[in-house]
Amino acid sequence: MDKKILKEYEDSFDFGFTIEDDLEEKLDNLHGQYVDEVSSLKADIQNLEKLIMPLLVNLMKNPDKPTIKWPNRKEQIEQQIEKILAITRKK
Repeated sequence: MDKKILKEYEDSFDFGFTIEDDLEEKLDNLHGQYVDEVSSLKADIQNLEKLIMPLLVNLMKNPDKPTIKWPNRKEQIEQQIEKILAITRKK
């Protein structure tokens, strides 16, 4: 395009929009927030794994025995449920 024509209309009506100079900065901030959120979710998943896997591993022990002895089961399960809900329902 002819530079003379561009210069001629450079200061004309701008249709009401402006160019954002800080768009790259905004994108960097959004990316940082996304990375932080993903890291937080990964940590939550790892914490859930640590709460659930011991139960499953222990249930697998001695698969030939038909009975599991588990004293104070109710209290222990309630504690684990509270820990799990603290992770999955945090705001």
